[in-house]
Amino acid sequence: MSLEKKQIARQFSRAAATYDEVAQIQSMMAQRLIGQIPAQATGTLVDLGCGTGQALAHIADKTELNLIGIDLAAGMIEQATQRLKSDPRIMLFVRDLMETGLLTHSADWVFSNAAIQWSDPLIAFAEMKRILKPGGQLLVSTFGPQTLHEWKTAWQAIDDPFPRVHRFDSDVELAAQLETVGFEAIQVRSQCETSCFDSVDEMFASIKQLGATNANRQRAPGLLGRAKYQRLRDYFERLLLDQGQLSLTYECLFASARSPSKSNTL
Repeated sequence: MSLEKKQIARQFSRAAATYDEVAQIQSMMAQRLIGQIPAQATGTLVDLGCGTGQALAHIADKTELNLIGIDLAAGMIEQATQRLKSDPRIMLFVRDLMETGLLTHSADWVFSNAAIQWSDPLIAFAEMKRILKPGGQLLVSTFGPQTLHEWKTAWQAIDDPFPRVHRFDSDVELAAQLETVGFEAIQVRSQCETSCFDSVDEMFASIKQLGATNANRQRAPGLLGRAKYQRLRDYFERLLLDQGQLSLTYECLFASARSPSKSNTL
């Protein structure tokens, strides 16, 4: 997958101030991952794609873990710094989750919520395995291919030829990627969630505020254009009139895996 990392960083930096207000699905996904971390967990946990630090705050309240947060978007780290600055156990860095700069075998836990879809997953998982100690635990959530299928259908309906929706890997692909880089005890589960909206403006604002636009290099060049934007609005206005409400689907994928023990890496 070819991605524009500078574009991703800009999108999420712009969205940082309002992100938590509209990221209910992502918050739910984080809570499900956090539920798998025992309160008695010890050592160091690294949150890759930590965003505004919301998950780190919950993990800090639940455990005595030392915590490291990494995010590509400087705006997200600024928000996280404001939220977490009073906790000396937490360190934050503006870095790419595919190249963290952390020491090999320095983490007991790696946690990543709704972030790896903005990376090359094989490179990201290899980096996660590198920084995990032997026997360390990986907890990851991301989105599956049913995500925003309503948005994709709308673009097709107005005969737009460009890939306007990010390509998301399936649960089978996710498990295969984890196996390829050498993780063990791999489990991947899929769960669909729906966000509902009472107006077209509300739905459009939700997507914009999340920063979750397409960052593929093959995305459409330049601005959308008034005529095409109006055709898209008209499509959703007709849908709203017919259904009484608009919805967006998010296929949430939850994965857990273990880094091989020393005896299995010889």
